[in-house]
Amino acid sequence: MEIDTDRRIPKTFYVFRRGLHINASEDLSYHIVPQQDSFGLGRFAVCATKDGESFQLGTDCARLFLRRFLAFLKGERSGKEIIDEICNNRQTER
Repeated sequence: MEIDTDRRIPKTFYVFRRGLHINASEDLSYHIVPQQDSFGLGRFAVCATKDGESFQLGTDCARLFLRRFLAFLKGERSGKEIIDEICNNRQTER
């Protein structure tokens, strides 16, 4: 959203033209990108690196992405748990 078009009307969401990339740690990152930039991998992605190999889990379902992301932010799941899940394709969700 461009600031000059903001009319200070409350909105439930904003559309951004660029992606949001959050580096949670050296080996874990979260990404939200516009549909046209997702390259078919999903608008929401978690990327993890373990033992020199990188993995990505992508989805177009915000609920699936946000559940994992918010659990990390609230400290309910550690970065290591999420990295293990992504890299080992192992379900550790509670």
